[in-house]
Amino acid sequence: MSDAIARTPKGFLQTMRQDIDGLMRRVGKVPPRLLPGGADVASSYRGTTAERDALWGVPSTDAEHIALANMMVNWFNTDLGWTESYYVAAGSAGLTVPGLAAGAFSGWYPTGRGPVISLLPSAAQSITSGMTFANWAPPGTGRSWRRGGAGYFTYASGLITCVKAGRYSVDLSLSCQNGSGSGAAYMLRNASVVDPHVLYVGTYKLDPSFGTTELMRAGDLEMNAGDTVRWYAASIGSAVFAGGADGTRRSTGEFTVSYLSPLFATE
Repeated sequence: MSDAIARTPKGFLQTMRQDIDGLMRRVGKVPPRLLPGGADVASSYRGTTAERDALWGVPSTDAEHIALANMMVNWFNTDLGWTESYYVAAGSAGLTVPGLAAGAFSGWYPTGRGPVISLLPSAAQSITSGMTFANWAPPGTGRSWRRGGAGYFTYASGLITCVKAGRYSVDLSLSCQNGSGSGAAYMLRNASVVDPHVLYVGTYKLDPSFGTTELMRAGDLEMNAGDTVRWYAASIGSAVFAGGADGTRRSTGEFTVSYLSPLFATE
């Protein structure tokens, strides 16, 4: 118990609370906590981002980051619509739970699929070798949409950027005109050159009577904060892609990146 107890009722309750919290931490339990206004959410673990921070605090020191991660809180964020937990880098002194891979920042991360961005072509684009398809309708236009906001995904000039490190799936399709000949397109991570950042090569063989559609998919992709993904023409003489697109026709193409989990350190 504390050596001295404040003489006011408020001081007495604060001191008693500190003693209980300290005891519960020593025995490895998470003490019940109250939101502003007195609502007890210890049994539900759900609420807004502001309520989460009021309940669990905003860590500012290494020790506080690690202590919160070790609690393995599962918080359903009613602002965002997913369950999240707090993680720090693997190897942090005192960490007793799974940690993040090197380069991933400490913070609250969804524990499973939550953030998504899905874009449809807004217009056709004539493509030659070395070009990126850039006519995707931004989130909020046509049938393109995003969940999680700019804190997880941004889009510009054909590139989707994953703002936070994590494991993601990528589904990318694009229709091509009818005609003759063939070509190759890549799903690229970061670099716009042929190198190990190439994730998938799709070979297009044109049909004289019908347009074609190629699907490229990366089912479980490791992405660092700031990594980008795009559709890139590796070897195409000249062809029109996403003919008839207007931002609402999924048959002309689709570019979807879905968050799967935090980027944990691997064995």
